[in-house]
Amino acid sequence: MWKAGLILGSACIGIVGCIPFLCKFFTGDPSVAFEVRSVLPYLATFFAAHGLMCSSEGLLLAQRDLGFLGQAYGAAFFVVPWFMLRVKKAALSGIETINLTSVW
Repeated sequence: MWKAGLILGSACIGIVGCIPFLCKFFTGDPSVAFEVRSVLPYLATFFAAHGLMCSSEGLLLAQRDLGFLGQAYGAAFFVVPWFMLRVKKAALSGIETINLTSVW
């Protein structure tokens, strides 16, 4: 299972590595492309762990440990939007340091 997670994580990092080359198809604005490139290390880190987390989730499902998964998803259902709404509130209040990296 870990091998599958490492393969998936490596494939995801490879796709993230292609993002700078694909920016020109979605925007002609250099400042937008710069902002997208600024979050690439965060995306690569997230997607590197993503493959391992998916295979770990598969192991928990195979062991029928649904209580832990239910609690984890239930917590994420409330925690992630809470953080995102805090970033949105800060951006709408005019804080200049809020940018795309603030989301990650």
